Amino acid sequence: HLIYDYGYVLLALGELTNDTQVLESAITQFEVILRNQKDAVLQHPNWLFYYGMALDLLGEAQDEDVDSLYFRAIEVFNSVLLIDPDYPNIYYYLALSFSHLAQSSGEQKSFQLSLNYFKIAAQQNPENDLIFLEWGLLLASLGEQDFDARAQEQAFLEAEQKIIRAGQLGNQHAYYHLGCLYSMTRRLDKALQMLEKAQQAEILPTAEELKEEEWLENLRQTDAFNRFLALLENKERLIDGR
Repeated sequence: HLIYDYGYVLLALGELTNDTQVLESAITQFEVILRNQKDAVLQHPNWLFYYGMALDLLGEAQDEDVDSLYFRAIEVFNSVLLIDPDYPNIYYYLALSFSHLAQSSGEQKSFQLSLNYFKIAAQQNPENDLIFLEWGLLLASLGEQDFDARAQEQAFLEAEQKIIRAGQLGNQHAYYHLGCLYSMTRRLDKALQMLEKAQQAEILPTAEELKEEEWLENLRQTDAFNRFLALLENKERLIDGR
């Protein structure tokens, strides 16, 4: 139990800091306990669950060899599902890992499996804003890659509906992600309005991050966005005391 507690604390710290070394240490602790306490795993599916979370977070935190981490996370979450089909949020985390794998590999099967698991997760927990936000982001990513105009339009429409639902459930990050979606779909006035709302809610990324966000490429071509960005940079300089 001490090893589990140590691994859990490392996982929480790694999630907050996005530190790959901390996440690797968490994974090591979970692997030690799973290796040494095989007979107890059936009574402690949480050991597997948090191990899967650590693998998925490490995949997000690093740039290389991420697909293998997502595959391992999916295998672990499936093991949790076998032990306890009613384990809290297990379908959401399966959907999330398949989503990360799909966006990394571009594999259509992973996209479809992720969408299926998001649907199940939403049916089981219809008030979870994170489910709808991540579901919407996956649909936006799918729409970005789809070369069929009709399918792309449908994916973007569903993405908008899901992200709006996340906002209705209280997730203020929906403002920023709607801004990105509206930029991709060339609804540029609405895109800027959403970024302004995200700024008011104090959840807007830095000016530097806005310059690098691929989904804001269309909006960056407008004078209105450049004025908004200049004001944001000035505000950041004042806060930093420069």
